[in-house]
Amino acid sequence: MDSDEPKDWEEVREEAVPEQLKRKWIVEEHFGEKLTACPSCGKLTPRDGLTCLFCDARLNEDTGLLGKLLKWLKGS
Repeated sequence: MDSDEPKDWEEVREEAVPEQLKRKWIVEEHFGEKLTACPSCGKLTPRDGLTCLFCDARLNEDTGLLGKLLKWLKGS
């Protein structure tokens, strides 16, 4: 009796993962949902901060605990 697997399948080779993608996976695994992209420079920075660690731009006010508190105090 023949096996159910097709005989003409090519062997699947693993592709090399680009370094940028590897770094992204490491950051996501380590920080999880604790990071946000800076609206100015686009680099990942902690979500709880008020300013970007790289370019010092002001982050969205509704990110992080302090931002949500400020937004609530303003009544927006």
